[in-house]
Amino acid sequence: MEVRNKQCAQLSNLELKLLVNELKNSSSSQLKSNSNLATLMYELSQYFNDNDPITSVNLVQLLQELNTNFPNKLTRNEKLMIVNILPDTLLQLVLIIKDCEERLTEEEIQSLLEIINQFVKQPETEAVEEEQEEEEEEENNEESVDE
Repeated sequence: MEVRNKQCAQLSNLELKLLVNELKNSSSSQLKSNSNLATLMYELSQYFNDNDPITSVNLVQLLQELNTNFPNKLTRNEKLMIVNILPDTLLQLVLIIKDCEERLTEEEIQSLLEIINQFVKQPETEAVEEEQEEEEEEENNEESVDE
Protein backbone atom coordinates (compact mmCIF):
# COMPACT_ATOMS: atom_id res chain seq x y z
CA MET A 1 0.00 0.00 0.00
CA GLU A 2 1.34 3.43 -0.92
CA VAL A 3 0.33 7.00 -0.22
CA ARG A 4 -0.97 8.46 -3.44
CA ASN A 5 -1.97 11.94 -2.38
CA LYS A 6 -0.57 13.10 0.93
CA GLN A 7 -3.03 15.20 2.93
CA CYS A 8 -5.82 14.96 0.38
CA ALA A 9 -8.37 15.88 3.05
CA GLN A 10 -8.52 16.55 6.75
CA LEU A 11 -10.99 14.55 8.75
CA SER A 12 -12.29 14.90 12.25
CA ASN A 13 -12.11 11.88 14.53
CA LEU A 14 -15.84 11.36 14.11
CA GLU A 15 -15.60 11.39 10.32
CA LEU A 16 -12.74 8.90 10.50
CA LYS A 17 -14.79 6.71 12.83
CA LEU A 18 -17.67 6.65 10.35
CA LEU A 19 -15.27 5.83 7.51
CA VAL A 20 -13.68 2.99 9.49
CA ASN A 21 -17.09 1.54 10.36
CA GLU A 22 -18.18 1.78 6.73
CA LEU A 23 -15.05 -0.01 5.52
CA LYS A 24 -15.32 -2.63 8.26
CA ASN A 25 -18.94 -3.39 7.40
CA SER A 26 -18.28 -3.66 3.68
CA SER A 27 -16.94 -7.00 2.48
CA SER A 28 -13.80 -5.49 1.04
CA SER A 29 -11.37 -7.97 -0.47
CA GLN A 30 -8.56 -5.50 0.23
CA LEU A 31 -9.35 -5.60 3.93
CA LYS A 32 -9.38 -9.38 3.98
CA SER A 33 -6.18 -9.78 1.98
CA ASN A 34 -4.13 -7.15 3.82
CA SER A 35 -3.54 -8.07 7.45
CA ASN A 36 -1.89 -4.71 8.23
CA LEU A 37 -4.98 -2.85 7.04
CA ALA A 38 -7.22 -5.20 9.02
CA THR A 39 -5.14 -4.60 12.14
CA LEU A 40 -5.27 -0.85 11.63
CA MET A 41 -9.04 -0.93 11.17
CA TYR A 42 -9.46 -3.05 14.31
CA GLU A 43 -7.26 -0.78 16.44
CA LEU A 44 -8.97 2.35 15.17
CA SER A 45 -12.42 0.95 15.89
CA GLN A 46 -11.30 -0.06 19.41
CA TYR A 47 -9.90 3.44 20.01
CA PHE A 48 -13.10 5.09 18.82
CA ASN A 49 -15.26 2.78 20.94
CA ASP A 50 -13.24 3.68 24.04
CA ASN A 51 -12.95 7.41 23.27
CA ASP A 52 -16.22 8.80 21.95
CA PRO A 53 -16.83 12.13 23.68
CA ILE A 54 -18.95 13.78 20.96
CA THR A 55 -21.82 12.75 18.68
CA SER A 56 -22.25 13.74 15.06
CA VAL A 57 -25.10 16.12 15.91
CA ASN A 58 -22.99 17.80 18.58
CA LEU A 59 -20.04 17.98 16.20
CA VAL A 60 -22.06 19.92 13.63
CA GLN A 61 -23.49 22.21 16.30
CA LEU A 62 -20.04 22.83 17.79
CA LEU A 63 -18.62 23.75 14.40
CA GLN A 64 -21.54 26.11 13.77
CA GLU A 65 -20.95 27.78 17.14
CA LEU A 66 -17.23 28.14 16.41
CA ASN A 67 -17.97 29.65 13.01
CA THR A 68 -20.53 32.12 14.34
CA ASN A 69 -18.68 33.19 17.50
CA PHE A 70 -15.14 33.13 16.13
CA PRO A 71 -15.49 33.64 12.36
CA ASN A 72 -12.05 35.07 11.58
CA LYS A 73 -10.22 34.35 14.80
CA LEU A 74 -9.61 30.61 14.38
CA THR A 75 -8.09 28.84 11.40
CA ARG A 76 -9.63 25.76 9.85
CA ASN A 77 -6.89 23.55 11.32
CA GLU A 78 -7.38 25.03 14.79
CA LYS A 79 -11.12 24.33 14.60
CA LEU A 80 -10.38 20.77 13.53
CA MET A 81 -7.96 20.27 16.42
CA ILE A 82 -10.51 21.73 18.84
CA VAL A 83 -13.15 19.30 17.58
CA ASN A 84 -10.75 16.33 17.77
CA ILE A 85 -9.14 17.11 21.12
CA LEU A 86 -12.06 18.90 22.82
CA PRO A 87 -9.89 20.86 25.24
CA ASP A 88 -11.32 21.45 28.69
CA THR A 89 -8.55 23.56 30.17
CA LEU A 90 -6.96 26.85 29.29
CA LEU A 91 -3.58 25.18 28.85
CA GLN A 92 -4.89 22.76 26.23
CA LEU A 93 -6.53 25.59 24.35
CA VAL A 94 -3.38 27.71 24.39
CA LEU A 95 -1.41 24.77 22.99
CA ILE A 96 -3.90 24.31 20.15
CA ILE A 97 -4.30 27.94 19.12
CA LYS A 98 -1.17 29.64 17.87
CA ASP A 99 -0.56 32.99 19.61
CA CYS A 100 -3.74 32.51 21.57
CA GLU A 101 -3.11 35.37 24.00
CA GLU A 102 -2.56 37.82 21.16
CA ARG A 103 -5.49 36.74 19.01
CA LEU A 104 -8.16 36.18 21.66
CA THR A 105 -9.13 38.06 24.80
CA GLU A 106 -9.55 36.27 28.13
CA GLU A 107 -13.33 36.54 27.80
CA GLU A 108 -13.24 34.98 24.33
CA ILE A 109 -11.06 32.14 25.60
CA GLN A 110 -13.44 31.46 28.49
CA SER A 111 -16.46 31.57 26.19
CA LEU A 112 -14.70 29.17 23.81
CA LEU A 113 -14.12 26.71 26.67
CA GLU A 114 -17.77 27.04 27.72
CA ILE A 115 -18.95 26.40 24.17
CA ILE A 116 -16.78 23.28 23.90
CA ASN A 117 -17.97 21.92 27.25
CA GLN A 118 -21.56 22.53 26.25
CA PHE A 119 -21.35 19.94 23.45
CA VAL A 120 -19.16 17.31 25.05
CA LYS A 121 -20.52 14.18 26.71
CA GLN A 122 -19.39 14.07 30.31
CA PRO A 123 -19.01 10.38 31.24
CA GLU A 124 -15.98 11.15 33.39
CA THR A 125 -17.89 13.53 35.65
CA GLU A 126 -20.62 10.94 36.16
CA ALA A 127 -18.02 8.34 37.07
CA VAL A 128 -16.30 10.76 39.45
CA GLU A 129 -19.62 11.59 41.11
CA GLU A 130 -20.37 7.88 41.54
CA GLU A 131 -16.95 7.32 43.10
CA GLN A 132 -17.49 10.22 45.49
CA GLU A 133 -20.87 8.84 46.51
CA GLU A 134 -19.35 5.40 47.12
CA GLU A 135 -16.56 6.94 49.21
CA GLU A 136 -19.11 8.86 51.27
CA GLU A 137 -21.12 5.69 51.84
CA GLU A 138 -17.98 3.85 52.92
CA GLU A 139 -17.10 6.65 55.34
CA ASN A 140 -20.62 6.57 56.76
CA ASN A 141 -20.43 2.80 57.15
CA GLU A 142 -17.06 3.08 58.89
CA GLU A 143 -18.42 5.72 61.27
CA SER A 144 -21.43 3.55 62.13
CA VAL A 145 -19.13 0.55 62.74
CA ASP A 146 -16.91 2.63 65.06
CA GLU A 147 -19.91 3.62 67.19
